Amino acid sequence: MSVTTERQRRRDRRFRFRDGSATILIPAHRPDEHPIEAAVIDLSVAGISFELEPNVPGPEVDTVFGSVTIRVGMCVLEGGIRIKNVVLAGGRRIRVGALFYPDSGVYENRLMALISGLSVGG
Repeated sequence: MSVTTERQRRRDRRFRFRDGSATILIPAHRPDEHPIEAAVIDLSVAGISFELEPNVPGPEVDTVFGSVTIRVGMCVLEGGIRIKNVVLAGGRRIRVGALFYPDSGVYENRLMALISGLSVGG
């Protein structure tokens, strides 16, 4: 695992999730790995951050996962992520920041509608 100390900041407004209402599911990258489900910390139009449990190895920076599922309440987004930073958070937890690429125009529209709703509601 590589851990970066220099953060690459997203310029878009981030929406935080503190109540566990948002998750990301990352399928196994290799046959010897298991899928990862993690709590989403924040989401913006361009990216996502999430925290991994202490016993889950962090992904390498620039790793691409082509098929992830993000759930925010009843909203489901599918797409790919590119890992941009991996840092140690409190304790032994690992915080991962990534760019998010919706799989299709449908998921891009859902993301924009979700962000728009969060802007109005939050």
